[in-house]
Amino acid sequence: MNYQTFLVLARVCTIFLLGILISIKVNAASEQVLVVLSHDAPAYHSVKNSLSQTLNLQQAKDFQIHSIFAYEDIDAQIKSLSDLCAIVSVGVNATNRVNQLGQIIDVPNFSVLIPKDAYDSLFQNTYNKPDVTILIDQPVSRLIDLARILLPDAQRLGVMLSQDGQKQNIAIAGRKQGFVLYDVIARKGENPAIKIKDLLDRSDIVLALPDSVALTRQNAKWLLYMAYQNNIPVIGFSKAYVDAGGLAAVYTAPEAIGKQAAELILSFEKLAGDQVIPRMMYPREFSVSVNQWVAKSLNINVTENANLVEELKRAESRVQ
Repeated sequence: MNYQTFLVLARVCTIFLLGILISIKVNAASEQVLVVLSHDAPAYHSVKNSLSQTLNLQQAKDFQIHSIFAYEDIDAQIKSLSDLCAIVSVGVNATNRVNQLGQIIDVPNFSVLIPKDAYDSLFQNTYNKPDVTILIDQPVSRLIDLARILLPDAQRLGVMLSQDGQKQNIAIAGRKQGFVLYDVIARKGENPAIKIKDLLDRSDIVLALPDSVALTRQNAKWLLYMAYQNNIPVIGFSKAYVDAGGLAAVYTAPEAIGKQAAELILSFEKLAGDQVIPRMMYPREFSVSVNQWVAKSLNINVTENANLVEELKRAESRVQ
């Protein structure tokens, strides 16, 4: 056998063996994940793509990611997947539709990218809920920590809510940072300008928290406009608040939530019998955005966004 023939045979054998190894890995360790999207929207697709990328970066097994919209036949899709290992519902509509299937689902069922008030509304009177939900909201303590970092001398913390029952946890978190809470209750049909004026008259800083009744899009515009007129900083829960005139915001990108969901699927597969994962959790990773123009107009010195994230993480680690 000459040298050239030997090289050709060696290359063929190598390709053949690689093919066998790949085939063994796919056949023995391939699992399917069904992602149910509420709508055909960029944020939902970002969650799905990040989840898929994170799952397939690990080497233990292959994951096949299948997606479907909430208005399609989810039941039929579930039955067609023989190696289904998890379902991930993205958004409120998808979560609601999957949850209606009830006993049909016999694999871990996760929900992501839904607001806390929607979660409470959907599941307050039922034990039938996703195994784990990753909220889109930030923990209120994270926003309060940011308020203290940005305004070390502020004392009065204002919030506008739609229910009295929401304020207890906010007050507790505020006291830990030396704030006295002042809240106003805004319900449907009431004049928001009066409520907002009352709030601003008694606040050094205002938190804009997710509340589909108290902080409608119109009410949020009124709040930001009147707060600016009164030199009261507003800290929000989305970058849109910063772009519209708020001082700062803490938020989590859909890609980070998709990554967290993927890690949740992997951790469920390794879960020991005595381990417990919370049924509801907040985003682990987050970003901070600051409106430098607003900060300057309020004479507030602000460090780099990345430094604020690190300060917030240190504050959270001291509590844990």
